[in-house]
Amino acid sequence: MLLFRCSSTDAALTPESPEVKAAVKRGTDFLATASDQRFGGSSLVALALYKSGADEDHPQVQRAVNDIRNYIAKGPHGQRDEMYSLSLSLILLAEVDSEGYASEISWLLERILADQKSHGAWGYINESGGDTSQTQYGVLAIWTAVQAGYVVPDEVWKSVMGWMIRTQDYSGGFAYHPFDPGTYVREIQGNSTNSLTSAAMGSLYVCLDYFNNAGRKAHDPTVPSALHSANGEAKRVGTGFDRKRLFGALTDGNRWTLEHFDVAPGTYHHYYMYAFERYQSFKEASGNTEFPVADWYSRIARHLLDSQSDQGSWQSRCGAACDTAFSVLFLIRSTRKSLTEAGRFGSGVLVGGRGIPSGDGEFVVQMGRVVARPHKGPADELLGMMDDPNHPEYLQALRGFEELAAEGDVELLDKHAARLHRLAHGSDAEARLAAVTALARTRNLDNVPTLIYALSDPDPRVATAANDGLKEISRRTRGVGPLGENGSDLRAAAIEHWKQWYLVVRPGTDFDK
Repeated sequence: MLLFRCSSTDAALTPESPEVKAAVKRGTDFLATASDQRFGGSSLVALALYKSGADEDHPQVQRAVNDIRNYIAKGPHGQRDEMYSLSLSLILLAEVDSEGYASEISWLLERILADQKSHGAWGYINESGGDTSQTQYGVLAIWTAVQAGYVVPDEVWKSVMGWMIRTQDYSGGFAYHPFDPGTYVREIQGNSTNSLTSAAMGSLYVCLDYFNNAGRKAHDPTVPSALHSANGEAKRVGTGFDRKRLFGALTDGNRWTLEHFDVAPGTYHHYYMYAFERYQSFKEASGNTEFPVADWYSRIARHLLDSQSDQGSWQSRCGAACDTAFSVLFLIRSTRKSLTEAGRFGSGVLVGGRGIPSGDGEFVVQMGRVVARPHKGPADELLGMMDDPNHPEYLQALRGFEELAAEGDVELLDKHAARLHRLAHGSDAEARLAAVTALARTRNLDNVPTLIYALSDPDPRVATAANDGLKEISRRTRGVGPLGENGSDLRAAAIEHWKQWYLVVRPGTDFDK
C-alpha cells in the first residue's frame, strides 16, 4: 500500500504560494464579470475582489455600492433572509471607506441591531427562532463596525454570545436552527455540522476578541444617537460576562472540530471554507492553541486548486459568483488580513492576563489586556527612556508618550522629530509604533519619507499606523487599497503609490537616503 507520495505538489501551501496566487488570479478574473441577483451577493463578490487588491473604482465594487444605496433608498424590505445581505454590505463599505460611506454604514448597522432577536441571535424575518448561519454574519458585521469606530452596546455582544453557548450541542458541535433551552444545561440539538460549528465557533471567538480588544470611542459624529449613553458620550466596553463558561464552550467546540474535520463536508463546501478560515484566524489571534487541526489551510487550498473550473470559478450550492468569492476569501486568508490590519498579531501586549509581569502598580489590565501604566513626564524624559529598551520603565514611557502624542501638540512633536525619526528606524517594534504614530499626527510633509519607509515594517501595527498617517497627511482616504502582508505585491503597490504621490508634492525626493 502506498502511504506517502514524494512530489512537489505535496509541499505545504500558503497564500503566497505561486499556485495559490495563480488560482486567486483566475478566480478574481471570473468575479470581474460575475453577477448575483441578491444585493448581498454583489457585496460578497466586491469584497473578495477588494480584499484581493482591487481598488474602490473597480466596476464590481461600484456596482455593489450602487446596489446598497438603491436598497437603502427603498427602505427596509423585510426580506426573509436579508441578514446576509445587510451584514455583507456593511462589511464591504467599512473595508473600502468607512469615512466616505458613514451614512450608509450607520443605516445598515441600525437595521442589523434592530433585527437581533430577544434571545440574542439573528435569523429569518418574522420567525422567532435563531439561525446559526445568519448569526455568524451579524456578529462579523458588528465586529467590523467596531473596528471602524462605531459603538455596539455590550449587551448586544453578551446576548448573542449567551445564545450560542446555550445552543451548543452536548457533543460540542452546533446545528442550523437549534433549540434555546433558556439555561446553560446542554441539550441534544440534532445534526451538528462542520459548516455551522465553524460559524458558531468563529462567532464566539469574535465575541472574545471584542471584549479583549474593542475600540474605545464612537465614530463621531455619525454614530446614531441610540448608540450613545444618556450624557452624550460613547459607551465604553465592559467585561461583565462569564469567561469560564465561554472558554468551556470554546474548548468543547475545538475538540469537536478536530474530531470531525473534513476538507469539503456536506454540500455548501465553499461557504464552509470561508467560515472555517474565519474561525481559525480569530482562534489564532486569541492565542488559543488547543486541539489544532494540522495543515488545515494547505489541505483545503489543495482541494480548491484541484477543483477550480477552466473558467476560474468554483460552485457548490450558493452559485458560481458567491462560491468563487468564498473560495478567494479563503485562499487569501482574508480574515487574517483584517485581524493583522487591526493589530491583533503584533507584539508587546499580553492578552487575557497571561504572563502578567510582577511589580506593584506598574501594569494594569484594560479590557482583558495587560498594559503598562503610563509614565507621566515631559517629552524629553520619556524619549530618553524610549531610547533604551532595557530601561526599567521603558514600557511605561511608551504608554506615556502615546498619551502625550494623542493630545496633538504639533509644535512639541515637531521639536522632537529627529529623535522620532531615529526611533522609527530602531530595532524595537513598540518604539517604532509610538514614533510613527507621533510623526503622523504632525501632518508635516517632512515626515512622509519616514512614514513610507515604515510601510515595510515587519510589525503590521507599525505599517498600518504609517498608512493611516499618510492618508491623513495627504487627505486621501479613498482609492488606497489594502496593505497586504509584508513583502507581498499589495504592500509593494501601496509603497509605490505613496512614493508617486510624494514625488508630485516634493519632486526630486531621493527615498534611498
